[in-house]
Amino acid sequence: MNRLWQARYSAASTARINAMNTLLKEGGVVTTSNATSQQWDAPNGWVPLQLFAVEGLRNYGLEMQAQTIMLRFCKIIERHFASSGVLLKKYNVCEPEIKAGGGEYDVQLGFGWINGVYTRFQAYLNQ
Repeated sequence: MNRLWQARYSAASTARINAMNTLLKEGGVVTTSNATSQQWDAPNGWVPLQLFAVEGLRNYGLEMQAQTIMLRFCKIIERHFASSGVLLKKYNVCEPEIKAGGGEYDVQLGFGWINGVYTRFQAYLNQ
């Protein structure tokens, strides 16, 4: 996804886009399909990764794929906020009803990137 985001995509990168489909889950994109207790691994979905994926896909006119990620990720954010009143640093995108976890500390509340990415996704979705 980083190559897409950096606008360094080529026709040879089509396989990478197709491979991204394996990383797309109910609530957004996972960093890796490896399910471990590490904070960056599945089932966690990180906010910056959602943005990189969406911006990269949009760079190449792949609006439907980008929209799918935005809709799924915004839905998980909205659902969690409605039930808890807080935004989180990361979300479980594989099973959105279960809290994200893993890593060396508990899931953190807030973080500016969640506010910024959610706002940008809403702007794109409402164009």
